[in-house]
Amino acid sequence: MISIRLQGKPTNLTIIQIYAPTTEAEESTIDDFYMDLQQILDDVPKKDAILIIGDWNAKVGKTAVPGIVGKFGVGKRNKAGERLLDFCQENHMIITNTCFQQPKRRLYTWTTPNGQHRNQIDYILCNRRWKSSITSIKTRPGADWGTDYELLLACFRIKLKQHHKSTQTAKPDLQNIPYEYKKRREAKANGNRQAFTKLNADFQRAARKDKEKQIMQECEKVEEYNKKGMTRDLFKKIKYFRGQFILRNGTLTDQNGKHLTNGDEIKNEWKQYTEELYKKETNGTGNLELDDYELEPDILESEVKFVMETLANGKAPGHDGIPIECFKTIKEDAIGAKCSQALDQFMRRNNEVMLHELAKKLCNQCKLTVFTSTISRYLNRLQYENCLPLNTSMLIQEHKEC
Repeated sequence: MISIRLQGKPTNLTIIQIYAPTTEAEESTIDDFYMDLQQILDDVPKKDAILIIGDWNAKVGKTAVPGIVGKFGVGKRNKAGERLLDFCQENHMIITNTCFQQPKRRLYTWTTPNGQHRNQIDYILCNRRWKSSITSIKTRPGADWGTDYELLLACFRIKLKQHHKSTQTAKPDLQNIPYEYKKRREAKANGNRQAFTKLNADFQRAARKDKEKQIMQECEKVEEYNKKGMTRDLFKKIKYFRGQFILRNGTLTDQNGKHLTNGDEIKNEWKQYTEELYKKETNGTGNLELDDYELEPDILESEVKFVMETLANGKAPGHDGIPIECFKTIKEDAIGAKCSQALDQFMRRNNEVMLHELAKKLCNQCKLTVFTSTISRYLNRLQYENCLPLNTSMLIQEHKEC
């Protein structure tokens, strides 16, 4: 006899494998067999699902016994079968082979070497409480496994527990602390700020290198798992790197210093803030000291010509539908002193003069139609050309001061 106990859900499973004496054995041998089996069964917890499988060398027959034998047995019951029924009655067991209707060839468990006689002498016993967990039992006559017994299969519905290997957290080796780390602690204890700063930077740099090295080693493991098809280890390592997702709730502080977490309160706070922000009356020149203010130079006719030449061809026109090539064709007639003065006036009063008003003014002076889209490109280009030398000189001056 041999037994094994498996942890599962909703209960644990105990399986006992036996081989009973034949009918030709002495009565004392049969008694010793059942006594040993009873002793093993008594040591099993009562809550466990119990399966006793093996060769019983007994025939229970096709006569049904309620709670013990079903009506799908084979042959006639013999003396060994009566002894097996008594054992099942005492321990509340049921012979599950006889409870499922199968073809006759799926019920026989033993065949003589000459193939003339077949019997059902192998059984699977289960305690009555868990008999509904067995969904099917039948033999496989075609299985070639070098014996005169047929392969007996049972479908038992139970979920086994998964045992995870316990991983102990590695403790730091305090005996092998690097000497540089000790020097850093000594410098901090002595108040040597300059030495501590230098040693701390070196230590942090070394720590980053070690961390990068470890990450590279872990990435190599991930690639190795992917190549070998070890999907479980692959996703386990990826999950370790990714970490657990933690939902972060955004907070906002109101004027009184109270933290707001509710979505409606945050929306109302932003609404009040934007309303107060745009209610303030701002004047572009009200707070400027104009005594030392240097006016920008006038826009020259040559600048307007340069801008017209540098604008790219083949671009899509604006809402006016006039392409840039039209201006380049009539550039001598479209450019004049009044046009430059009007552009210069817009550059100085860009916070007060609207673009469409300037376009009308330009067109009236130059005797052209409304070119709002094209004039916008001219103004943008002129602003860029005027601001570029100033920004470049400021960057050079700041670099020299540093």
